[in-house]
Amino acid sequence: MANAQEADTGAGGADRPNVRAPRVEVIAKPQSDADLRRQSSVAKQIYGREELDRFGDTNVLDVLKRLPGVSVQGGAPRMRGLGSGYTLILLNGEPAPPGFQYDQLDPAQIERIEISRAPTADQSAQAVAGSINIILKQAPRSLQRQLRAGLSYRAVRPTIGFSYAQGERIGDWSYNLPISFFQWRGLNRTLLERGLIEEPSLEQLGVGASSLQQGSQQVWGHGVNLSPQLRWRPGSEQEFSAQGFFQRGQWNNSLAYLNQPVFAGNPDGMGLGAASGSPLAAYLEPDQRFAGGWTNANAQLRWERRLGDDRKLELRASARQSEGDFDGSNSYGRRAFGGNKDRNLTQGARLAFGLGESHAASLGWDLEWRERHEFRTVTVNGLPQLLDFEGFPFDARISRQALFVQDEWEIDAQWTTYIGMRHERISLRAEGVGLGQGSTSSVTTPVWHVQRKLDSKGKDMLRLSLSRSYKAPEPWQIIPRPTVSNLFSDLNRANIETSPDRVGNPSLRPELASGLDLALERYLPSGGVISVGGFYRQVDQLVRNLTRLRTVDWSPVPRFVSMPENIAQANSYGLELEVKGAVGELLPGIANPRLPIQLRAALNYYRSDVRGIPGPDNRLDGQQPWSALLGMDHRLAGLPLSYGFQYTVNPAYRTTQSALQFSQTGRVTSFDAYGLWRIDRASSLRLSVSNLSAADRLSLNGFSSGDYLATRAYGQRQYQLGYERRL
Repeated sequence: MANAQEADTGAGGADRPNVRAPRVEVIAKPQSDADLRRQSSVAKQIYGREELDRFGDTNVLDVLKRLPGVSVQGGAPRMRGLGSGYTLILLNGEPAPPGFQYDQLDPAQIERIEISRAPTADQSAQAVAGSINIILKQAPRSLQRQLRAGLSYRAVRPTIGFSYAQGERIGDWSYNLPISFFQWRGLNRTLLERGLIEEPSLEQLGVGASSLQQGSQQVWGHGVNLSPQLRWRPGSEQEFSAQGFFQRGQWNNSLAYLNQPVFAGNPDGMGLGAASGSPLAAYLEPDQRFAGGWTNANAQLRWERRLGDDRKLELRASARQSEGDFDGSNSYGRRAFGGNKDRNLTQGARLAFGLGESHAASLGWDLEWRERHEFRTVTVNGLPQLLDFEGFPFDARISRQALFVQDEWEIDAQWTTYIGMRHERISLRAEGVGLGQGSTSSVTTPVWHVQRKLDSKGKDMLRLSLSRSYKAPEPWQIIPRPTVSNLFSDLNRANIETSPDRVGNPSLRPELASGLDLALERYLPSGGVISVGGFYRQVDQLVRNLTRLRTVDWSPVPRFVSMPENIAQANSYGLELEVKGAVGELLPGIANPRLPIQLRAALNYYRSDVRGIPGPDNRLDGQQPWSALLGMDHRLAGLPLSYGFQYTVNPAYRTTQSALQFSQTGRVTSFDAYGLWRIDRASSLRLSVSNLSAADRLSLNGFSSGDYLATRAYGQRQYQLGYERRL
């Protein structure tokens, strides 16, 4: 198929049926990221090799954190400041497998990244904030071989990594075989302060007390990624492809504390240690050491058959298995070991057909079966901690059936609209010792996208989207198996708010969201873009982890327990500005148009409120008030050298989580820079530094009682030296 036809994609990224002319075999110049973005019938951002390779990153998470409107928290990407789970992560158009390690996927194995602000009917509607589609390397048309090797240093000692990819086309067959090996090593230093203002056992100390602990955490490990692809085209009417993905790794974590308790009523700062008989000794974090591993295996099969000039049938199926194990202990005599296994089967179909000369319609289904098996044993001084739970497995089963229909209608040369409908039925069931609970819910998600070209060439464009989306509970959120606090493993006594037990909630319901997106885009001749947009989301049945004093089955006394609950309705809205392009185009009359300098910048403004929670700051969890980035790339004239930088900033903010608890997050900044030497046409050497400013990160969780837990994570620089050669 011609490159031009491959780029003619529908809302979900699949080929649109050709409804206007017979297919013609031509070899066209590959389209740029800006061209693909402009031609899409729905609002999306597309990032190819230039963005993936700019800083020589060794994992895709570092790439994502620099993209406009994307942040990284807890090892997962988030959009629009919304918390974990609101952003749908896709791998080749399908939801990423459970336990997928984003920070262990080499960008060299990725073809491009597509970011959609609103859902489409042919993909899962679990995209309240939007979706990030990671498309793996495709089989090339001719022999290609590429080798990358890198050396990085963050702490303790340097680590190595390398990747190799080979692909070619042989007759009707083509293949791509990328493999990568990676290591990591880090030393995370923290300062942890725990305040116990009104703890009864500390009344003799006066108005309150606090403890300080200096933490030193060593993390290290290694892993391998493999993502082979095979394609067979026996003719111009059909194609068969098989895509595999395998990820395996081992991790280690060793954490030690230097305890320095300090009492608020002690002006001399005596600093009684845990060994000195201080009543705070029971509230100090223990030293601990954990190790484990994970495996992700995924196989996708796809068959496409053209049934005429305006019809195409697509069948696909996939099988995935993810598993992990862990074993560790702490200095309080607590040992935990166990693991989990997720199995997943999906099957889908899509029939695309033309309706006259201006409609490209499609309908289909998606079926999914998922099972999670979890086991865990926790002992304290050799004795089981929870007799009713230890050593017994827990299972969660999820089934999903979805039907969808959509139509892209090119009304005239200026107007294009997309309308779709998706209906999903989700069944959840948790099983374990003395447990057999389940729930079933149905979600109907209509979507409507409108595109208006403001000029004949489509350089200026207005986009509007109305959508319905949802966020389903994760299996671990519904399994009612308790996890007891590390600090308070003695179940005959109470714990404290800043160190609660945790448990799932089988009655949890999906969150439902209605959304509006609006964007005005201008595409520049050099491939740049200026985009101004806004969004609004109304979220019903909002889920939040709440810590309450509860009567529990696993303790004779009430314990503080954190559990996810559906609490209220929330609203979120924001403005988004994105600018990138040649400096001469962005600053006409100010900068020399011949300067080989590219600029990129983004400014995002976010607001939200949760009903039923007193303000101020009753925002959604993890949503910063604003974020900004500024970057530049400069190619030195007449020299094979270029360099660039990017500066990102997120302000400090406070979140009121309930009438009794709140959190605070400090200002977060990052300055990254790189230098590139193109040795010859086939090889290059790149040096980059991440977090050059080594900025610290502050966080605090507090309660109306006066208890709090504050953490300062000291910033670290990371240096990377990478060599790339096309063989």
